[in-house]
Amino acid sequence: MAITLEEYFKSAKISVNDFREMALRHHDLVNALSLGVVDKALGMILREQGQAFINASRKRSFVFSPELESFLPPSATVPAERQIKLTLS
Repeated sequence: MAITLEEYFKSAKISVNDFREMALRHHDLVNALSLGVVDKALGMILREQGQAFINASRKRSFVFSPELESFLPPSATVPAERQIKLTLS
């Protein structure tokens, strides 16, 4: 988890303090009990930076849980070939 967050922060060019400030603007994600920390971070960064973050992340693929999709539809910002969708069977 820490390595993933570190990579997200590098791609987004944000510090921990920047992330704290970002969290203040996205209460719905921060308070969502159904989301893990990595989902919350990805959701906030995508909302703030959108395509710039996707482009900076180069060839990285992103995991989207059904819960994260309910807050932020990935099709709006992440190309389908870079999405890994988690589903419950």
